[in-house]
Amino acid sequence: MRVESIIVQHRPSNAISFLFLRLFLGASLALSVGCSGGGGGGGGGGGGRTTSTGLRIIHASIDESPVTVSVDGVAVQSKSYLEISGFDSVEAGTRPVSVSRSNSVSEVLYNTPQEFAEDTEYTVFVWGEGRTDDRRISISAESIERPEEGLARLRFANGFSGGDSFQLRCGTVTTPLIREQHVTEYLEVPAALQDCDILSSNGGRVSSFSLEPADRSDQTVVLSGSDDLAVRFVRIYPDLD
Repeated sequence: MRVESIIVQHRPSNAISFLFLRLFLGASLALSVGCSGGGGGGGGGGGGRTTSTGLRIIHASIDESPVTVSVDGVAVQSKSYLEISGFDSVEAGTRPVSVSRSNSVSEVLYNTPQEFAEDTEYTVFVWGEGRTDDRRISISAESIERPEEGLARLRFANGFSGGDSFQLRCGTVTTPLIREQHVTEYLEVPAALQDCDILSSNGGRVSSFSLEPADRSDQTVVLSGSDDLAVRFVRIYPDLD
C-alpha cells in the first residue's frame, strides 16, 4: 500500500525552527521510502481488513521522542512523530495499557486500565508539546464498520499546538469544528479523487491537498505542528491492517 507523504504547509520563521524542520523532513523521507506502516493485521479478515480487536499509535507530539504502547506489560507498537502506523492485534478484555518513551521504557508517560471490545479498533493519540507541559495522551475507540461499495470513511484529528479550532472539508463533506487534541467521528465520503481543505475557526484555509481514498477504506487526516515553531504538517493515515 502506498504511504502518504507529509505535506508541509507553513515555512518556519526562525533559524531554530528551520533547522528542526530540515532534520525532521530528512528523517521522514528516509522513513517513508519503503515503509508501509509498522503494524500487522488486527485479525485475519478477508482482504487484509481488521476483523477483531486492533491497537495502534498516532504520534502527533512534535517534540516528543518515539513512544511505545504496551498491553499487560508487553510492547505492542513503537512509533516516532507522524510515523505511519497500522493496527496490531490485542486480546479483548480489560487490561492495563501504558505508554512510555521507547528509549527509556521505565519512563511511563501514561498508564490506564482499558477495556478492549471485540470488533473494535483503538488508537492511542499522543498530543501536544512536552516543552510547554502540554503533552496529553488519549485513546479513541471505533467499532469496525465498512462502508458500502463506492464509499470510504474519513475522520479528522487536530494535533496542532496553538489553541485554534479546525475542521476538515473534503468535497461536499465537512467535519465539525474541533479543538486542539481532539478527533472527530468517521464520516462517509466518495471513494474518489477529491479536493480537501483544513479550515480555521474563522473559515480561513490553512491547508489544501487532494485525497483519493481506496474503496471501503478508512482514513485519518492529522493536522500537527506548532504555532510557536511556525510549522504545520498534514499526515494521512490509511487503515493499514
